[in-house]
Amino acid sequence: MMRGKGSLRPFAGWLFLTAVAFAAGCSSANSTGGSVSVSHLTGSGVSVSGWVSASGTSLHSRTSTDAYMSQGNMGACTECHGADLLGGISRVSCMDNPAACHHGTVANWVAAGAATQEHGAAAKRGPGSSSMHACRICHGNDFRTDRGSQTCFTCHTLAPHPNRPWRTTGTDNTHTDVNAANAPICYGCHADSAAGNPNNPHRPPSPAASGTAPGCFNGTMCHNAAAAPHATGAAWLAAGTGFHGTGAKADLTFCQGCHGTPGTINFNGGSAPTSCSTGSCHPAAKAHPTDWQGLRTINGVTVSHRTSGNRDVACAICHRTTGTGAGPDPSAPSCFSANFTNALGQARACHSGGPGAAPHALGATWNDPAAGGSAFHGTTAKADLLFCRTCHGTAPRSFAGGTATTACTTCHTTAEAHPTDWQGIRAISTASISHRTSGNRTAACGICHNVTAAGAGPHPTAPSCFSANHTNGIGQARACHAGGPGAASHPVPFNDNTTHTQATTATFTADCGTCHAVTGTSPVSAAPICVSCHISDPRSVTNCASCHANPPNGAATAYPNVAGAHAAHLALNGAGTPVTCATCHNGLGSGTLSHYNRTRPTRVSPASVAFLTTYNAESGASAFDNSSLLRCGNISCHGGQNTPNWRTGTIDIVNACTSCHISGTTQFNSYFSGRHSLHLSRFGTSATTCKRCHDATKVNVTGHLTNLATPTVFEQTARSTVLTAVQFNGTSCNPSAGGLSGCHGSENW
Repeated sequence: MMRGKGSLRPFAGWLFLTAVAFAAGCSSANSTGGSVSVSHLTGSGVSVSGWVSASGTSLHSRTSTDAYMSQGNMGACTECHGADLLGGISRVSCMDNPAACHHGTVANWVAAGAATQEHGAAAKRGPGSSSMHACRICHGNDFRTDRGSQTCFTCHTLAPHPNRPWRTTGTDNTHTDVNAANAPICYGCHADSAAGNPNNPHRPPSPAASGTAPGCFNGTMCHNAAAAPHATGAAWLAAGTGFHGTGAKADLTFCQGCHGTPGTINFNGGSAPTSCSTGSCHPAAKAHPTDWQGLRTINGVTVSHRTSGNRDVACAICHRTTGTGAGPDPSAPSCFSANFTNALGQARACHSGGPGAAPHALGATWNDPAAGGSAFHGTTAKADLLFCRTCHGTAPRSFAGGTATTACTTCHTTAEAHPTDWQGIRAISTASISHRTSGNRTAACGICHNVTAAGAGPHPTAPSCFSANHTNGIGQARACHAGGPGAASHPVPFNDNTTHTQATTATFTADCGTCHAVTGTSPVSAAPICVSCHISDPRSVTNCASCHANPPNGAATAYPNVAGAHAAHLALNGAGTPVTCATCHNGLGSGTLSHYNRTRPTRVSPASVAFLTTYNAESGASAFDNSSLLRCGNISCHGGQNTPNWRTGTIDIVNACTSCHISGTTQFNSYFSGRHSLHLSRFGTSATTCKRCHDATKVNVTGHLTNLATPTVFEQTARSTVLTAVQFNGTSCNPSAGGLSGCHGSENW
């Protein structure tokens, strides 16, 4: 009764030359089968286009089943082809069709001992492709009509299907994958309304009301709405194992049996409580994603109709599959459309020559990279190699030709399906051949390469995607992804001090531009753009200055170019006191992981400070308070004292001696070192007191703020700041020489 699995030949056995309605009826035909005026014949007596075709959809296969379902008998078929369907006045037999399109010629239709018999799979399908309805066309409503010395009960003893258990999941005999549109046939034996019905031992907990049309899940037989023949909830909606999309791709007519109305274009809910076409599911395409003709994948499950089943019937629910023009759904494109722009705005090539014809250009244009875009086969191959293998190869990894006349290996003799340097950055004309800009890489590359670990993949000569390096067929040594697909082909962070930190416009294009962009969107979506870390174009403003002005001034952004007290400190830089970024940010410079972790994507602010240990004060390690205080502590430069706030505080180095010199410290800058305590106890601890002996305008001169990296700062004497009038000789003052006589008279101290 049915074609073989995967075939596009017309449906079998029940594919009778029939018509839904007759224009004049076969009663006007003569005994020789002359001019017969029926709906499937044209005025010249020839069947309408697509009625019986050598491949693709056969209209009489669908109309015969639909007519039988609506009339309850073979109706119009027998009027011309006879009650026995052996010819009648049409002289065309349905049993010995020379086109060999009926199930008697289908391989494995009935195969004793076979695990799978095609007639069983055909019976499970929905109306229009086969179904239990179609079985009754030949074998009668009771399945006992003799056709060629065979009835359904010749093999099946208790019912027109295998004996129980008919519900064991994972076996060929399970009824869980039967199209729900067969429910009226099942109802004939399994009706719940028949009390004590031995054919219905599992009555539904809530039987349907009287008059309810038969359905698999509406309480008329075994199940009510709570018992779907598939997973429900999150697992049913999430791509992967048990995903509803996988079942829908196998046969959309199965879905329509519960979620719509068979014989119509509707998927808006039937016996099931959920509609496919309303809400947030499939409002545009009714029963599938709007880019079902595309190449997109969801969690590894492709949504392409190229890998779907029962296409000639399932697609024909909405689309015209036999020519151009509108189909059952006027908004659904014909399969013969040259191009179609879907609801997502994607322009996709269909089959201008019809299903089975190439969905792309052919000849010189297809092989010319200068054609660009979808006209060049390389661009299409980069989008998804699985698409190419659909026609040009066979599973599991061959590209040596399939249904197409051209094998990929005819041109790609080394790499079979792509250039040997597809991992490189070369371009042909304007078409890049780099796999870094290809799509569906995990599945496509996995055809030949090991994409999960190091080592050989399905193709033993294909390098693992985890290879550190690979020398290709033209002698080029290329770095692969030591961290695996999706990982950068270089260390992260990229601490290279030439390729990265010294990049120029020219070197960036050659070394980085394949994956990264400076601004906007990178060619590889996972590759960050430069300005995600840098605040300036690093090709023109290099090194630290691409993020931090020198010194940081806060003009470009609050982070990381914070002004603070940077300028004042860098101004101290000199031979004796070298002050650079690394003085306070030691170990966090460009190229370090700590520095990388504080770039703009993570924005750790304020920056951590790690001082050179030589700047530790005499007691304890130097540190920076990252809290709201933002101050340094235990720094030899500041006499071990806590500093003002880095961003908001100020130090008047002319007047505020006490910012470094304060009581209580063990440093030599203490107020109480030498004779300071005697003076300060009498005159007070203030800058004014200090300036009685020290010239505060000379605090920056050589000899005072030099060698600040020396914790024991005895050599950093203040003698250079002592006023000349004090006549300090390194040991004592000498007022007798005329200095500050008002303080000590003529005594030397």
